[in-house]
Amino acid sequence: MKGTGRENDEGEGWLFVSRVIEDKLKRSELFSPLSTGQWEQLRPGITMQEVAKNGVLFQQNQPFTHLYYLDEGIFKLGLEMAEGGEKIVHIAKAGETFATALMFLDRKVYPVTAQAIKKSRVIGVNAAHFRKMLINSPELCMTLLGELSQRLSAHLGNVRNNCLRNAQSRVARYLLEELPHDPYGHHVIQLEISKQTLASLLSITPETLSRSLSEFEKKKIIFMQNRQIQILDLKALKNIAGLCTNGVEPRRKKVEKDNTLFV
Repeated sequence: MKGTGRENDEGEGWLFVSRVIEDKLKRSELFSPLSTGQWEQLRPGITMQEVAKNGVLFQQNQPFTHLYYLDEGIFKLGLEMAEGGEKIVHIAKAGETFATALMFLDRKVYPVTAQAIKKSRVIGVNAAHFRKMLINSPELCMTLLGELSQRLSAHLGNVRNNCLRNAQSRVARYLLEELPHDPYGHHVIQLEISKQTLASLLSITPETLSRSLSEFEKKKIIFMQNRQIQILDLKALKNIAGLCTNGVEPRRKKVEKDNTLFV
């Protein structure tokens, strides 16, 4: 990893870099409400880092020092399991912030390991500086809580998906979620993570993932070439995912609507 450093802290070079970084951070809902005065407080604790492919930004149980905004690239956030191996809990993409929930926790260590899937660039924000601003800014606190609530809702949706759906349904849902908007309806997905990482994210084995994709291809629902997947039958894929053709999830029977685990 290499950072911008603070060697030119007093010079025009650092001033230019800091303005560029601020412009990038302002794209995030978390940092966009900051006032000019708050930026002045935060600026000394902001750094930019480039992380090589497979490079580790922080490790599980390492002391928590920074929260991060992913400017470019992809990170996997994984739990190191006691029996060995890794469970992927989230794939962070450009424009996302991560390690933000730790601002409200007493346990000041990173609960996961963050590893770059490809060459990436992150902006680190000193946690102590940011926490001081949170204490003095109810508006900023509410913004962060709102972001965390959305993220929690998404994670609970993933838990429900992994608990209540079979492997093919999970794979179909993932493909639909990754489908980019295309006005021409080409429906092409470029997989940016390995099949092993994707299988871990979906809580299935790599072999099960390969079988599911092969089954979709055999039924002419998708066409695969290397890491590129073209959706040939969107309606069939939605049916497998448990969605109606308009993309809305159908009503479940009462026996499946127990949300105790997800409150």
